[in-house]
Amino acid sequence: MPAHVLDWGKYPALMSLGLVQFVLSTAYLFTQYKDTLSRRKYRGMIAIFVTGILASVFAHSRSIVVLGIVLIAWITGTWWRKLPAIFQSVALSIVIITIISEYIFIQGQDVLTLAFDPYMNKGFVITSIVLLLFIFAFRAYPQLAFTILLSIFLLLVSLFVPVTVPGFGNLTLLDRPYVEMILFLPLSLIGGLGLAGLEGYLLRSQIKLNMSPLLLSKYVGVVLIGLVLINVLQYEFYPSACCKIVGADDLVAIDWMDKNLPTDARVLISAVELRVLASDAFQGYVGGDAGIWVTPLTDRLTIPILSHSDFSQQTTLNSVCEMKASHLYIGEMGQTFDDSQISIHPEWYKVLLSMPKVRVYELVGCN
Repeated sequence: MPAHVLDWGKYPALMSLGLVQFVLSTAYLFTQYKDTLSRRKYRGMIAIFVTGILASVFAHSRSIVVLGIVLIAWITGTWWRKLPAIFQSVALSIVIITIISEYIFIQGQDVLTLAFDPYMNKGFVITSIVLLLFIFAFRAYPQLAFTILLSIFLLLVSLFVPVTVPGFGNLTLLDRPYVEMILFLPLSLIGGLGLAGLEGYLLRSQIKLNMSPLLLSKYVGVVLIGLVLINVLQYEFYPSACCKIVGADDLVAIDWMDKNLPTDARVLISAVELRVLASDAFQGYVGGDAGIWVTPLTDRLTIPILSHSDFSQQTTLNSVCEMKASHLYIGEMGQTFDDSQISIHPEWYKVLLSMPKVRVYELVGCN
């Protein structure tokens, strides 16, 4: 389905996540093998890296913030590795305590609390395993583990750093949905490093105890992967109920509108406010029901107004008349208008199409 109609830009964001991983993987391979690359392969790797960055930013501009965060974390991690052990421990403790403080604070913010929903509700078991594996990740790969931990810290901080973008107003470096989607990446990396570190630890322990080196180290990964797969069984791979806003009656009604409404019709549709920033600032409207599809499918102009508008009031009628609205759409599901407020005023709203769950009205009270 079209990427920008009702998903608030999540398809470009999801595409950028794949590209961000590609860029980070390319950067890591480049730093690991740059001394062994021929000049031709060196230039080719640089070209691939730059192309990946451009493609990621083109897909979703905020991916540049993520790449910047990783770069800062990597430079800081390199500097941290050169510190004396005591200062390394202090820095690590500060980052961990700060992340915990950020989590507690974010959980108290209604707008931001969903950032951890995939990781602390149904994902609690897997997140707990990842936190346990962090111990082994840090023992085996201290610089990488610290860099990833610092990246998580900076991703959460970005929810509160204000920026002003011309044409978009006051925003933050990253919004809550984007941070929610991308947190899986550092957590997955910690899990992978931790599993490798755990296997190495078990292998060394088994050798010391004269045990078969394959007894535990070989199968611990299989066990953990099995736990992940078992945990996956509790998920329902269907769209969230919050995003189910189109039903069978809606499709019939929109087709009817395409064939019967005048081409200059101005249709009122249900909308809800978009608030995903730490400031809880209003960022615009998003579709509340299937009315959001009227323009893409019928080429009729739509006018979004809040779904909880009281259409039984004269002030509401006066307001929509000033907008030069000619019709009104009530969808089958989602956050749609209250039809009971509309049907009691046939002198204001004339029903043109009545279906079990969908209504199309003509505004006659403005005449």
